Amino acid sequence: MGKYASEGVRQGQLLDPSMISTQGFLQTGTVALGVPLKTGRVPVSGLQPGDVVQVLSVPAQGPSKVLVARATVSSTTQQQAGGGGLTGAPASSSNDQAATLVVASSAATLVAQAAAQDAIALVLVERGATTGTGRRWR
Repeated sequence: MGKYASEGVRQGQLLDPSMISTQGFLQTGTVALGVPLKTGRVPVSGLQPGDVVQVLSVPAQGPSKVLVARATVSSTTQQQAGGGGLTGAPASSSNDQAATLVVASSAATLVAQAAAQDAIALVLVERGATTGTGRRWR
């Protein structure tokens, strides 16, 4: 269909045209990439699609640094499995958790390198984000 919900939609909820947009999280100049996450490297309150996070590199040795000041969570392993979202607690079947983040294209390489080294932490900056239409995801 090429259309996206421009706000949170509950199962069985009726839609009206103001709730639909042609713009999703992924827009010109942005990319989506998956990042694996260890327990304790996301807020215990959890992350959900639409959340805005700060992406940190947390190497085993050396100082941590901010890779991306504002990235948008587009999906999480917990959310896809029917849970409420990614949490700081271990996943029910394993400790493997992941999130898909939408970041500026220019930051993708740095985030991918840190992710490959299992050195990512996410800091919740804002609960829910806009899709570019001015409407908020919740």
